[in-house]
Amino acid sequence: MRKRPVSIAILLLVLGFVLLYYTMQKQYMEFQNTCNQKMEEMRNTALLWESNGLLEDSFVSGTFCAESGTAQLYIEVSPVEKSEELQVVLTCQGKAFPLTRTGSRFMGELEVPADTVCRISQVTVTSGQAVQTASLGWVINTKDMIFPQVESTYYGKGKSVPAGEPATFSGTIECTVSWPGILREEIVDAELIKRVNGQACDSHSLRVRDMEEGSVLKGRFTAAPTEEEPVTYLVHITLASGLELYHTALDLPQPGVEHFMCNLKTEVYSRTGVLLATM
Repeated sequence: MRKRPVSIAILLLVLGFVLLYYTMQKQYMEFQNTCNQKMEEMRNTALLWESNGLLEDSFVSGTFCAESGTAQLYIEVSPVEKSEELQVVLTCQGKAFPLTRTGSRFMGELEVPADTVCRISQVTVTSGQAVQTASLGWVINTKDMIFPQVESTYYGKGKSVPAGEPATFSGTIECTVSWPGILREEIVDAELIKRVNGQACDSHSLRVRDMEEGSVLKGRFTAAPTEEEPVTYLVHITLASGLELYHTALDLPQPGVEHFMCNLKTEVYSRTGVLLATM
């Protein structure tokens, strides 16, 4: 009988913790919803401030056309005013760009070179005789919207050698291919190319592991650079669309691990070998 009060106390303590947990969880959810609501209000306020109150919201996306080697930018805006006679014109790269009405929204397609920084500087909303204009500061870096981002790193070690001989370094190069927005392509081939003094001398396939938002590529490297024979490793990626990416993953311009340079640049080529962009 003496154990009963203790059992009841323990039960009450557990129930108290459970109640406290659910109370804190409810408060956290309410706090999170409040934060999301405030962020949405701030986002809408920023959009209205940018367009001087003429636009409720805006949306920009892009795709790449392999046949023409150009990018298609899709621009969509929603004016604050909803009259039937409304017309919307954007000023893009210094030229008027009329949008087409679809319901309460206005949309347009703009074709530009793949490596273009597109600037939309103004919006004009016309309703009958009333014309309203607002300055915009929209800057669209086209290549970042249509081409994947490639980033690389390496890890490994050096090997001691007799005096007078070039030191040997070996390890693993790892690349991450991140796709812009909802765009995604299949990697049909990936290889690691070794160049000595600018000349390709060896290559081998890379392991490709697909992730939710991109792909991870891994491969081994071994290099013994000298002053006369610097070593560079390129990751060559071929996409299903025919695009080819050449990413400079590792550069050993001279002996010594302190001179390693990685994740340098990515060049995007069309299926016909035309350089489209450098990233």
